[in-house]
Amino acid sequence: MRKTKKPQEIAISVELPEPTVTWALFSFKGRISRAGFMLGQALMLSVLAVIIVMIVKTPENSPDLLGLGLALIVAGLAAMWGVLALSAKRLHDLGWSIGVIIFLFVPPVAMVFLLILAIMPGSQEDNPHGPPPFPNK
Repeated sequence: MRKTKKPQEIAISVELPEPTVTWALFSFKGRISRAGFMLGQALMLSVLAVIIVMIVKTPENSPDLLGLGLALIVAGLAAMWGVLALSAKRLHDLGWSIGVIIFLFVPPVAMVFLLILAIMPGSQEDNPHGPPPFPNK
């Protein structure tokens, strides 16, 4: 006779990624806390700000401007990917559909959407994306 498991005995089997900066900014798997989300956003903004300050302080006819411009383009593209990855993990933490990430592509709505992701507490229960991140208050 086959024994069926009770619902509380069924564990969600999710391979949890190692929480690193690379994972936070470039992977779409797992969950991230509000604090991790805001730290990731701050890191990306800081890198972009440093490059912009370097561009502003560079003399107008300097050959360094080309390299700094290319660095800004690369950093900007990486930051866009990072925003998507961090937002996807916050959506996982909130238990929301990944489809609402489309709001990031509507400029007036994007700022409000990012603010909502930054302030709404995540689910305290395990979900298909793993256990709650630490800290998740």
